[in-house]
Amino acid sequence: MFRLIVRCVLSKQEDINSDTSLKNAKGRITAADYKLHSDLVSGKRFFYQMKRYIYDHFETVTLDELSDRFYMSTAYISRYLKDKLHSGFSDILKEAGIDKAKELLIKTDLPILQIAQDVGYSSQSHFIQLFHKSTGQSPLQYRSTKRSSG
Repeated sequence: MFRLIVRCVLSKQEDINSDTSLKNAKGRITAADYKLHSDLVSGKRFFYQMKRYIYDHFETVTLDELSDRFYMSTAYISRYLKDKLHSGFSDILKEAGIDKAKELLIKTDLPILQIAQDVGYSSQSHFIQLFHKSTGQSPLQYRSTKRSSG
């Protein structure tokens, strides 16, 4: 049963949580299933699945949601992310927001305030501070530099 859960997670089936039998199977894991899970967790594919999910849902994702989706405790996910990305969960979310802002700065003519709000910041000045800390440039400088070089 656990192998089925892992296959569903890795194939990114969104309706996995609707199957009651899969939810109930989490408590009945054999040693072989645990080893399979450990091998997957240590693998690159699993790491990229989790990272992609965080980046795709950075506006709303929580540790509890990751825990449910990837069948791990929130404490384990926190340690896993710290080990693999060398950053805490909140820092990863900030990085994802800044990456999305970079994309919007290059591809759109949206004002900075709108981009800040689109990536989850209600304060434009706070967004600009974080953006500058991350990139070494203000959002307008970043837009100008990337557009002129690209």
